[in-house]
Amino acid sequence: QLIAAAEPGARPDGALERWRRFETLSAVRAGALVTLDADRLHRQSPRMVEEIAVLCQRIDEARRALPP
Repeated sequence: QLIAAAEPGARPDGALERWRRFETLSAVRAGALVTLDADRLHRQSPRMVEEIAVLCQRIDEARRALPP
């Protein structure tokens, strides 16, 4: 499980920090909070596909971190 936010330049602005108070969520307990580059993700271009690949990588990382 993962919680993702998209921010310009992938710079965290605190949006994910608000999620940390929900300690019962497995993504929060595992620290699976990621910030993606909104400039790349929200524009219909090849860069969008590249940023979706980053998202897929982060999802795979979060999956590997799950307990067996």
